[in-house]
Amino acid sequence: FSFFIMRTLTTPLRQNDTNLNIKTSSIIHLLTIIIGIFSFIAIITYGLHNLGAPVLSLLTGLGVGGLALALAMRSTLGDFLGAFTIFIDKPYSIGDFIKIRNYQGTVEHIGLRSTQIRLVGGTLISLPNQTASGTEVENMTQRKGRRESLEVSLPTSSSPQQIEQAIKLIQQAFLFPNEKNHTSDTNKTIDENQNEATPLPAITPFIGISRLSDRSIIINIDYTFPSKNFALFNQHLFYINQRIFNDLYEQGIKVGI
Repeated sequence: FSFFIMRTLTTPLRQNDTNLNIKTSSIIHLLTIIIGIFSFIAIITYGLHNLGAPVLSLLTGLGVGGLALALAMRSTLGDFLGAFTIFIDKPYSIGDFIKIRNYQGTVEHIGLRSTQIRLVGGTLISLPNQTASGTEVENMTQRKGRRESLEVSLPTSSSPQQIEQAIKLIQQAFLFPNEKNHTSDTNKTIDENQNEATPLPAITPFIGISRLSDRSIIINIDYTFPSKNFALFNQHLFYINQRIFNDLYEQGIKVGI
């Protein structure tokens, strides 16, 4: 009966999922279960008391049985507590791209017992909330930018003028990513919400020779990509590598050992 009352009270909230956060809906569901259990126990206790049953002895027995049940269900209870920890601390939300343990993917669902993550390869995994709440989580969606480092290898036969020109071409590729297009439309990505091309951001990188060996000259490129959009970053990475290779090739500068 108590479960029926709680479900009746929360039905309007459940039907209004468009205006209700999924986390809030999950909390309401969990509270419904908890309140329902306590209500059920209270009603049974009150009924037994009216019938003259030894309620105190029964409650003592239920306490011992409840302890045994809690020990048997400690994994499940740990997942419930983990769900509360996730709801309160909010280390990640649905749609966030996270890295946890050896997994990396997008959070698709946060339930009472587990968190479902869609991995980069397309596989869907369910991670127990007890594990997820007690493990270090790297939320890539929440970061302001992405630190990246690239290397371009030139042969030792390259002249100082070629090295200087290579550095200049690499810098121009980062500073003016939308002015020169060697890759058709690969220097633009499609915004799923606007259905139109989004230009890549201009970036000021730190470029310099990092290593010298008897076989190659390594030019290192350090920069911060100023967006947390993972798809846009991948598009930038594909574009910048091809742009650098094409620019150096056009100027007769060899790349690689």
